[in-house]
Formats: sequence, structure tokens, C-alpha cells
Amino acid sequence: MEQEHAFEVLIDEAVTPKDIVRTYRRAVFEQQEQGRTIAAYDKERELLACVREGNEPLLRQKLLAMKNQPIQVGHMAQNPLRQTQFLLVSAITLFTRYAIEGGLSETQAYNLSDAYLQKAERCDTTRQVMELFSVAACDFAQRVYAEKQRSVNSYPVLQCIRYIDDHLHHRITLAQLAAYCGVTPPYLSALFKKETGHNISRYILTERLRIAAQMLAQSSYTIQEIAEYLAFSNASAFCDRFHRQYGITPKVYRQKARCGQPTP
Repeated sequence: MEQEHAFEVLIDEAVTPKDIVRTYRRAVFEQQEQGRTIAAYDKERELLACVREGNEPLLRQKLLAMKNQPIQVGHMAQNPLRQTQFLLVSAITLFTRYAIEGGLSETQAYNLSDAYLQKAERCDTTRQVMELFSVAACDFAQRVYAEKQRSVNSYPVLQCIRYIDDHLHHRITLAQLAAYCGVTPPYLSALFKKETGHNISRYILTERLRIAAQMLAQSSYTIQEIAEYLAFSNASAFCDRFHRQYGITPKVYRQKARCGQPTP
């Protein structure tokens, strides 16, 4: 015990700034008094396991439970907005690592991470940040699941899918995809259809609508904002496509999702 204490003093005096030492010791004491360290860590591991396994349904259940019984987190900033932004940065970093472990490509995972961190920086309220937390968690989990389900063998089609997944918020053309994959447009189109059973344009639309459904359920973004973010020509076109895909309007979908009712 004496040796451990001497080592701690050495570290404090020789390496760690005194104000950091004070803050650290106070935080450790408060966590021990409140008994929240292990519980928070366990819940964190449960969320991250869902991301790694691509288990989005279970992840949604755990996120909902967190809303009803929020876990305690560390004190990272005096400003509440900055506090939640720091929390999101930490979470996105972990989502990225666990998604890669689950099979998501590093390129896709890191680009997705950057996109969410840039979005977090533009948030004006803590509510927006926490909503983005849920959207990001589900997004990473869904992408891991999709990666696990794919039986695509050819490199061009795999590259094509990854490019689409990373650029759903931009207009995507067959010419762009073919150039990125290093093949001709007709060849890529035929190969994609052969290996996935879907036309490229249909796949892009389906993925955009899937993300839109997620945003409707997990965020407060308006229908107009979602349409713009996912590169639809306008809100009317988005609503029309969404209704064709799910059989209900985006507004009704959001209402059902937030009331806990089954959604298509």
C-alpha cells in the first residue's frame, strides 16, 4: 500500500498538473460515493455490443431505456451544450471502433464518423446533440448489419455499395460510381444487378428512405430538412417516394414511431 501511495505521489508531482490531480481525485470520490461507475460502463458495453453485432432492434430498445433512466456521465465541461458535444465525440469514436470490429470498412466507418462530428459541431442545443447520438448509434449498427448480410464477392460491386453508403447526402450518378470503381457504367450496372438483384438507382433510393425513416423516428429534423439532407429534389418528392416504400406518409411514420407503435 505504501509503495502504491508513493508511486501515486510521484506521478502527481512529476507528471500531472496539480489542477488535473484535484479534478481527477474529486471525480473519483464522487463516482465512488454515488456508485455509478460500473453501471455506466456496463450500459456502455451493451450499446457498443449492439453496434458491433449490427443489432439495431436491440439497440433501439436500449436507447429508449436510456431516455427513461438516463445514466450518469462524467463532468467534461461547464457549458451544458459543450458537455453533450464532448459526450457525442466520445461515443462516435467508440461507435467507429466497434463498427470496424463488426466488419464495416475503415473508410466507411471513419468517413461516417467525420460526418456526424461535423454535424454535432453545428448543433445549437443539447437536445439536438442527444438526438444525433441516437441517430448515429443506429446508423452505425445498420451499416454493420448490412455488411454482415452482403454476399457480394466482386470488388467493383463492394466498392460501389460502400461509395453509395458514404454519399447518400449527395447526388450520385452511375458515371460517378463507375469512375470510382474503375469500370464502365454499363458493366457496373449489369454486375450490380446480377450480384445484388437490384438496380443501382433503386438501391440508392432504398438506402436513402431507410436513413430517412431512422431520422424521422430518432430526431426532430423537419421533413423538409430530411429531404434536403438526403438529396431529394424537394419535400414533395421525398414524401411521395416514402409513401410508396412504406405505405404511410413521413408524418404518420414519425407519429407511430414516437408512440411506440409498429412501423413498416
